[in-house]
Amino acid sequence: MKLHLCLCLGLLLTISIQAQDFSARVVDPQGKGIAFANIGIVGTSRGTVSDKDGYFNWPQAMMSDEERVRISAIGYADRNFSGFDFYAQVGKSEQFVLQTRVYQMPTVDILSNKGTVKLIGYPPKDLTANYRVNTSLAGSEIGIKVKAPKGPYAIRKFAIHVAEIKRDYINFRLNFYEYRGDTIGERINTKNILLQLHQNGMNTFDLSSYNLSTEGDVFVSLEYIDYNSTANLLLQCNLTGGTVWYKQGVQNDWQRLKREDAGGLRIAPCYQIEVLY
Repeated sequence: MKLHLCLCLGLLLTISIQAQDFSARVVDPQGKGIAFANIGIVGTSRGTVSDKDGYFNWPQAMMSDEERVRISAIGYADRNFSGFDFYAQVGKSEQFVLQTRVYQMPTVDILSNKGTVKLIGYPPKDLTANYRVNTSLAGSEIGIKVKAPKGPYAIRKFAIHVAEIKRDYINFRLNFYEYRGDTIGERINTKNILLQLHQNGMNTFDLSSYNLSTEGDVFVSLEYIDYNSTANLLLQCNLTGGTVWYKQGVQNDWQRLKREDAGGLRIAPCYQIEVLY
């Protein structure tokens, strides 16, 4: 008999309002809006994500001289500002230009391998828990290390098991990171991988067009990029000893999910990856 537990791990966002909100835009060197850029105060939960055209709203939050605002986007170099310089730039042009980043990712040769397809990750088991995803902080992530086969491999598909969804769909960005020595490393995907979770049960996505390849263990995370705080999403999780990490806000630090934060349980979201090696 399957046992389902519900974990409600709400994350709080506190912002001190100084004045009215303002709008600005993140653009590339040609002035085109950068979709889903991350804008936030480093090391805090305060921040947001730009929309598909690069626009974002920002509350006039109190920031000390020691705090920094970082703007980052996949495919572009980060920019860092003091609070004073950030607001000065808004007053000047209401735009933040990011320069294109050149990635030097290691070349992984999978052509010489046998071409074996394998499913790795965490399939649902009889004993499961439901994790309520925080949908009040755009840019928050929850991820887990996935043990991979030895040698290089290509990532072909991603599947996630949803216990309950109460909207037509919810938008996420899928991120893959290197995982070495119990540390979350460089992002593997150099393009946005945008997903819409839309049904209970398994949601499967074909990733073959992204040409993702790596070797060794991988860290896979879901990043919330929607803006509707009334969204209700429960992920199905196994009760296992998996290493789960989460990040509250776009420019915050990764934190390991402790057992006391999950009702005394050790959970692992049911993420699965189809690889070719």
